[in-house]
Amino acid sequence: MREQVCKYMCPYARFQSVMFDRDTLIIAYDAKRGQPRGARSRKVDRKAVGLGDCIDCSICVQVCPTGIDIRNGLQYECIGCAACIDGCDQVMDRMGYPRGLIRYASSNSLAED
Repeated sequence: MREQVCKYMCPYARFQSVMFDRDTLIIAYDAKRGQPRGARSRKVDRKAVGLGDCIDCSICVQVCPTGIDIRNGLQYECIGCAACIDGCDQVMDRMGYPRGLIRYASSNSLAED
């Protein structure tokens, strides 16, 4: 039920897209760092097998109250709760990777990295 309320009844998601530009901080997935994504053991060197930091665990989708996949880009259903950031940071900690694969960032800052 909460997904339905967030998607259809909450006005925030509808008007937020007209209120930001390429320098506004949004919740964003760092595709340069995360792609290509894939499952692996903690013992495997991700660079040696040609993988990014994303282990494709879908924790970010599971914790999202609207059920979106932030890895597909910002979507109008995103209410900016940052649950995906917290979930991803916990996985990065367990894997021994740096935090911030999903983080608050502007479109311009992601393009510069």
